[in-house]
Amino acid sequence: MVKSENESSLEYFFCQLQIAIQTEPTTFIRDYDKGLIKASEILSRIVLRAYCCQHLKENFIKEHAKGMECMFGAIARARLLADFEREMRELKAKKPAAEDYLRKIDPVLWTSAFFPESPGRFGHDPSNIVESVNKTLKIDRQLSILELLNAIWHSQMALCFFRLQEANKYEAPFTKISLSQLELQNMWPRGNTVLLASLTIGRVQQPNGYINNGNLGTKSCGCRRFQQNGIPCGHAIACIALLRKHLHDFCPHLLSTSTWQQTYATNFLPVDISNLVSDVIFPPLTRVPRGRPKKERICPNEARNCARVQQQYGGLPLIPDCAPHQCSTCSNESHNARACKKLHN
Repeated sequence: MVKSENESSLEYFFCQLQIAIQTEPTTFIRDYDKGLIKASEILSRIVLRAYCCQHLKENFIKEHAKGMECMFGAIARARLLADFEREMRELKAKKPAAEDYLRKIDPVLWTSAFFPESPGRFGHDPSNIVESVNKTLKIDRQLSILELLNAIWHSQMALCFFRLQEANKYEAPFTKISLSQLELQNMWPRGNTVLLASLTIGRVQQPNGYINNGNLGTKSCGCRRFQQNGIPCGHAIACIALLRKHLHDFCPHLLSTSTWQQTYATNFLPVDISNLVSDVIFPPLTRVPRGRPKKERICPNEARNCARVQQQYGGLPLIPDCAPHQCSTCSNESHNARACKKLHN
């Protein structure tokens, strides 16, 4: 709802975002855009910055390393510094220019090995949640501003009530995602050798020889899985099992069912804008923007496939344009609507 996605509009957005966040520890995931990077400096230091790994991967593949998606994922998700350096050496052996490209990007902003543990990214590498919001507003975003706000308000109201019903029906002490991750981690401690130093600190040796030190008091481990979202890792579970304690006592309260219910206990109230909407609303006088307006993000694979098909036909468009060019604003054949100087409705 701004004139354009320029630096001043982004700075205004971040000012409002800072007011909403206040002093709550937050992680802000953004794409690799220069204007966005500069505007996000308005946020306070307690807000951690991170790059969206999906955008970085697309740039990485496009510029330097086609077909190396798996290597980028292994580098970005390496939790230990030694693993990160090993993956980078393998990339350098295959393509030095690609390794040099990643070295120039601050690793604190996109790799798990360098990213701060608190508040962390809670396992989120890309900004997929933003894409889900864009898909939800695909139709509503074509409305006027007042009707758009009304649609967003009531869609969120209905969504909050639906999630409250789901939380009230759920009987387990923790959410589905946390229990599924806990069950996955519970498969790893088999065969581990545990030596306890106290009721909270232990040394865990895996069957393959790797050793990690865990601390149940600070909820941390040498593998850095425990710090990722507060759910005990396999090494911590091995210590908990030896101490004969319950796993649920070490799960974070933020992922409990009670917190889930409290999150949606207060909902939006319905509003009526019928007396605010005019009977006749005309669009503003503007110039035709360049290109076709985008309604949804185009997958890079689909774009590459389309370009490949056009290349087979000698670079010609898939649908031949036999009609003469004509401006859709003034009906003049000497130019198109993009270069037209006449204002249109």
